[in-house]
Parts: sequence; C-alpha cells; structure tokens
Amino acid sequence: MRQLPAWLRWPLRVYLAYVAVAFLVIMPLLNLLVPKTVENAVNRTFESELLFFNPFTIALDFRGLALEEPDSHRPIEVGRIEANLSLASLWQEGIVFDEVAIDELHLRVLRYADGRFHFDDLISDGSEESDKQDASSALPSLTVKRLAINARELTFIDRTRPEAYSTTQRDLNLVTKNISTKPNTSGDGAFELTSDGGGRLAWTGAIDIAGSASRGRLELSRVDLTHAWRYQKHELSVVLNSALLDATLLYDANWREELAFTLAESELRLHDFSAQPTHRHETGVGDLPSQISLGELVLSSIDFDLQQKTLAMGALRLSGLDADIYDRNGLLSVSDYLPQQHARPQASSGVAEEDDGSEAV
Repeated sequence: MRQLPAWLRWPLRVYLAYVAVAFLVIMPLLNLLVPKTVENAVNRTFESELLFFNPFTIALDFRGLALEEPDSHRPIEVGRIEANLSLASLWQEGIVFDEVAIDELHLRVLRYADGRFHFDDLISDGSEESDKQDASSALPSLTVKRLAINARELTFIDRTRPEAYSTTQRDLNLVTKNISTKPNTSGDGAFELTSDGGGRLAWTGAIDIAGSASRGRLELSRVDLTHAWRYQKHELSVVLNSALLDATLLYDANWREELAFTLAESELRLHDFSAQPTHRHETGVGDLPSQISLGELVLSSIDFDLQQKTLAMGALRLSGLDADIYDRNGLLSVSDYLPQQHARPQASSGVAEEDDGSEAV
C-alpha cells in the first residue's frame, strides 16, 4: 500500500487526535461538569438528555434541558440548544458564533402567594456593594451572526390573586442577525408572538446591546385586553366583556442613562369594546342598566416624546358608541364604574341634562 506523503501524515494525525479527544475527553467532561456547574450556580436540579460536542462543525448540541426547583416547579424546559462556533473567533475580537438556535422553549414565571418570584434568590440583594459590582462588570465581547429562538409557551402564574391567575403566550419566533455586545454594533431582527386569546404581536427593527438602544416597528393585531382586566378585576369596578387592541408603533428607544422613548406616525385602534359596572347603587327607582359599548376608537398620526413630555395626534375617529347613562335621583349611573367609596352624588341638573342628551349614542 502506498504511504501518504509526510506533509500530509502529520496534519492527518493531528486531526484524528483532535477527533479522539473530542469524543473521549470533551464529551464526557461536558456531561459530567455542565450539570454540576449549573446546579451549583442556580441551586436547582438540572436535567438533560444529551450534551454533545460535534468536532466536525465545532458546535455544541444540548438536548432535553430542564431546570426543576425544590417545590417541583419547572421554570424552563428546552428541546434543543445548538451553538456553532465560528472560525472568525481566531481573528476577530471576542467570541463569534455563526448561529445559536434555541428550539421548543417553555418558560414559566411563577409568583408565590407571599409576593416572591421563583427567581428572587438569583437576583441582586439590593445592597450598594452588589449594585456597584453589577455596574462595573462589563459585558463580554460576544457576536452571534444568527440567533433563532422558537418558544412554544411563555407562561406567567400569579398566586397573589384572590383567584388563580395564569396567562400563556404561544409560538414565539425570534430571528436576529449580527447581534453583538461590541460597541457601535447594531443587529437587525424580527419576531412574532401569538398572545393569549389569539392576538398577534410582530416586531422588526434593530437593537444595539452595548449602546442600550433599539428602534423599529411593533405591530399588534387583535390583542385581547380582557386578560389584563382579569388580572386586576378584584380592584376594579368594571366588567370588561370584550376589548381588542390593534396598534402600529414606530419607536426609537435608548436606556443607556436616562430613558428616552419616542413614537412617530403611530396608530392605536380599540375595537369590539363592551363594559359594564360590577355593582349597582341603591337608588329606589329600580335596577336601571348602565353599560358602554364601542365599535371603534382610532388614534392616528401619534407623535410622543417621553423626555420632552409631548404628545400630538393627527386625528381621532370614534364610531359605534352606545352608552346608556341615567340620572337616578341625583346619582349618575356612570358612577357605577367608580369604586363605591369614591362615588359621589351629582345633583347638578345641568350635568344631568347634558348626560341625558348623550344617552344611547
């Protein structure tokens, strides 16, 4: 058999040694050290099906990951995480990944009945020394040429509510390109999310991590506001039967020092709105209804500047308003929408006549 030339034998031997080290040393160490390191860092049980290092593509492939807390709450589960290290790391500043992909993410945020969040033990204790350490710690130099995140469920559970409360957002798909922690580096991206109730959120724009800035376009379509009402309904005097929100927001934000936020040529649309009070005041004249429904309320050409504290709108369009308002012995029926302790009789006949004129618009 003809032997390989010497100039080829040595690179081949080095490559075979590298592959052998990857399978015989690196992979066992990954499966041994990663679970212990994570558990010691977060004080939670770490589960995994496979922690694999691919020596041919220089990629980490982690599958079936999960964290479990002492009370059996599982805050995070991931079907797969794949990170492909780029050869550009040899000549570019910091670590460069060609792609980082997170698939089948399940994230569950839990707030206990005493007000604590399940992650409270992992965040800063609020001391001045800790805050100084956080402020002085610089972000590591990291660049990801393509970041893709697919989340099946993002769930929030709050046990401080008088009734059990939970809401789940589904099917989040986020893709960004050239996201980096390097200064003066901006990455482009887009995401879509299905909200609780079937609404849709979509974002396209740019984000500068080091510069703490972002700009872009956020679109909301048929977002169901009754889920937000359900969270606060025990403090409110209104039953929100239905309310859908559409929005197109062209924003520019910077939070490096003082928060700066602007909107330009944006639009908000509230539609399919229906509400009624949760209680009735005793008037001695029977149980008169007080309800409000609205076909559509549109605010267009919105310009807003948080720092300048300015707000301007080009147009307001209202249609399909149906408001049943009555004067019941000096007490307007709209007071049903106020907390009982704040409701006040209004004896002014002029006000009563004006409201009677707007009845059932």
